[in-house]
Amino acid sequence: MLFLQNLPEVDDYIDKMNSELKKINPKRTGLSLIQKKWFSFCLTAILVTGKISWEAYQRASAGSWKAKALSWMMHHSPIPWNYLLIASTLTLCIYYNIREGVLALDDVDRDRSKKTKNIFGTHKTRLKNGGGFGQVQNLVVLMLISKKISIPVGFHFYRPDPVRKEWAENDKKLREQGIPKGRRPEDPGYQKDYPPKKKIAMTLLRRFKRYFHWVNITAIAADSAYCSKETRADCARIYPKSTLVSQLRRNQLVMTRKGKYVPLERYFTRQHKKIKKVSIRGKEKIIHYASARLFVKSLGRKVHIVSMIYDGGRKVKYTCCTNLTWRAEDIIQKYAYRWLIEVFFEDWKAYDGWGESACQYYYDGACSGVILSLLLDHFLLQHPMQLHLGRTGRPLYTAGSMKRKLQFESLLQSIEVILGDPDPRQRFELLKQSMDGYLTMNSSDKHMSGRDFYEVQYSPHLYRRYKNST
Repeated sequence: MLFLQNLPEVDDYIDKMNSELKKINPKRTGLSLIQKKWFSFCLTAILVTGKISWEAYQRASAGSWKAKALSWMMHHSPIPWNYLLIASTLTLCIYYNIREGVLALDDVDRDRSKKTKNIFGTHKTRLKNGGGFGQVQNLVVLMLISKKISIPVGFHFYRPDPVRKEWAENDKKLREQGIPKGRRPEDPGYQKDYPPKKKIAMTLLRRFKRYFHWVNITAIAADSAYCSKETRADCARIYPKSTLVSQLRRNQLVMTRKGKYVPLERYFTRQHKKIKKVSIRGKEKIIHYASARLFVKSLGRKVHIVSMIYDGGRKVKYTCCTNLTWRAEDIIQKYAYRWLIEVFFEDWKAYDGWGESACQYYYDGACSGVILSLLLDHFLLQHPMQLHLGRTGRPLYTAGSMKRKLQFESLLQSIEVILGDPDPRQRFELLKQSMDGYLTMNSSDKHMSGRDFYEVQYSPHLYRRYKNST
């Protein structure tokens, strides 16, 4: 794809974000003119190329920006990266009049290549698709889900603690040998530079509360990895009026009426299940469920638990809620919003550039690349077409369809630039020459043309010796 100018909608979005940035930045300064042009160029380039790559941007723009200049702007220009996502979120909250919502927490893995020496945060882990082990980047993401739109509002890279990982592997071997706990090394805890996912999640919640304290958060939805006694207490301190809605594992212990602890799975096998048609995210679903308010040993308190399975499904899910006044239907509805963050992850990997490549090295480059891709997602929500749909109460367009439309608009805009030149033919020829200078042709390793092709030659001595045995 080719683009010769930035999209005017992107320029308008950067100006609006910059006005909000001046309000929240402690220095009360926004982006300079060259920085605004750089951001507008990068977002247009991500739309056109589908990746974050300076070389690809140089080719797609026919050299209007050099790759080295683009890289220098990211790594050396005094851009207030820490406030860009907040400023963009404020812009969307104003346009969509967001005053209430649900916060969803989850983490996502992104596969990387085997050689990841300079890519920040990569670590070896078991791939979720069952393809063995691989090098991945893992990010904990916070999303705001409102009545109209869902916005990614925060992220943080997760890295496993190497000291604690070594201790866990050694502790496992000692337990298998039957060595009692008192004779095994104590848990070293987490180092400051390697916080666990639960602590990262709470940091993201506090940061969001600091800048968006006027947004009424009715619930915090997270999966079982973030459900613990400490997480529940932290959520209650940060948002006292909100409710934590999460999942429990089937083997977690709950207290029966007789005061005995039994696994969740065993307890709910004896409970009668109701069948009800529920509207989840606008779609009718038939659900088989049972609920009970039980004391969970790991949480240290009583919660409302719903055991549910979709009609025709195989896996039973156990959803819990810290607010005992909520009904089972309320818990099912609120926790269903957490799935929207999974939909965002699919769009993020496919359309917002970050999933395509990770060429930005080290911590600053990795964070800046993620922010750029998230700003593109915000831009697609702030586009005039999307704003019109949101204000009239109609469903918004998908990220994929918006990207295809804007790619076509960018191509038409480039053609219009060439045709509007006083000498279109000469402009076209200059464009062809510049493209030839930036398009490099690489040699293929698949073919043997230009290489030595080994010819087998038999030895006369060996032929006489073995001719009758072949």
